[in-house]
Amino acid sequence: MTVCLERGHRREAAYVRQHIDADDRILDVGCGIGSLEARFSDHHLIGVDRAADLVRTASERVSPSIVFGNARELPVATDTVDVIVFGTTLSFIDNPRHQRRDSLLEER
Repeated sequence: MTVCLERGHRREAAYVRQHIDADDRILDVGCGIGSLEARFSDHHLIGVDRAADLVRTASERVSPSIVFGNARELPVATDTVDVIVFGTTLSFIDNPRHQRRDSLLEER
């Protein structure tokens, strides 16, 4: 299982890297243990997760800002970032289409 997760995180990071600029500020919603943050130490990246134990683990693992919060009421103003990454987070949201419409995924 760990090998599959690691492979998935590498693919996610590669995909994100293809779609960002060097100076983009990134918000990772549902950052978990900070796997994406660990791969983007060269970017300004803020991770958000609703699980306090994952926020603690991510904060210990990586240096970017990791904060407690959820996708419905982000503790970060979306106009302060250039890219918002959901990764696998949408699979944990009851109605992702509704969440997308009402919240923060807007093209700039």
